[in-house]
Amino acid sequence: MQAKSWPCNLHGQFPVVIIRKEVKTVLSRLSGDMWLVVSLMCGAGLRLMKCLQLRVQGIDFSANQVKE
Repeated sequence: MQAKSWPCNLHGQFPVVIIRKEVKTVLSRLSGDMWLVVSLMCGAGLRLMKCLQLRVQGIDFSANQVKE
């Protein structure tokens, strides 16, 4: 299996802002828990630790919002 290339710059760092096409590319290469974490980070603007500490009680499903 060949390694997949990621949309990084020359120094191996991800850009601060990525376009929708790049987000779709990254998400298409992920599955399971990793897909969920990255989706929340990109879609809801959550930082990694906030996303990992998120609980079901912290989500308002009727309003489609993440609570503080």
